[in-house]
Amino acid sequence: MRKVMLVLVAVAVMAAMVGLAYAAEPYKFLESQEIVNKYREIMIINDEMKRGEYEKKQEYENRIKAIQKDKVRPFSIEVANDRFQYDIDKEEFTFEKFFWYDNRLKFELHNEVNNLGEYPGENTFGVKKIIRKEEKYIFGIISKDFKSSSKFIKKYEFTFKFKCKPDVAKKNKAALVLVAEFMPVTENYNGSFYYLTGGIDYHKPTITEPYDAKTIESFFYATVRKFLVVNKETGEVIYSFDPK
Repeated sequence: MRKVMLVLVAVAVMAAMVGLAYAAEPYKFLESQEIVNKYREIMIINDEMKRGEYEKKQEYENRIKAIQKDKVRPFSIEVANDRFQYDIDKEEFTFEKFFWYDNRLKFELHNEVNNLGEYPGENTFGVKKIIRKEEKYIFGIISKDFKSSSKFIKKYEFTFKFKCKPDVAKKNKAALVLVAEFMPVTENYNGSFYYLTGGIDYHKPTITEPYDAKTIESFFYATVRKFLVVNKETGEVIYSFDPK
């Protein structure tokens, strides 16, 4: 009897171990500080991308291919949350969010505003205002996947639907986030390949908008390999799809 009990315990332990081996691993994606670190990593790689003055075209292209193979890896980032609406009658989730779309979809990952104080201002008509001065830093990702004809783009909003059982929806809705799996890609500019693009924009104060702002934007190019709807607390993937 003792042998039988020991065998049963051993079988139960082995079954549990097998179950653990096949259990889905929580899906992991970059958190806020990790996003900053990833951006810095891309910046360092980008600095290596410029073609040298005495570098032949084939030599340059071979060097770029080596950089892409050895240093560039896909990564996943949360791009939106609190945008999932559930229709109990259709048993269906709808996701809708405005992303900046100008021929390409842009995901803003970080937006920092530094307040530089205030100063008195006056226009040519003698109207006085207190002017707020600030600097903005924005960085994010430009996706090269989406055309204006994409079924996911409707009136500058990125949208999709997916079926989900009520019990699963009720259990996960409060913690759902949209995660995108990106792969950095290059853009050819004047014969050199780059991962980064950006610029500086200035806003001059007006009566209706009394602020003096300098906005520094920096984006890197990437392609979306996959979108995933993930429970942020458990890491469970509720739905995923390839947008292509």
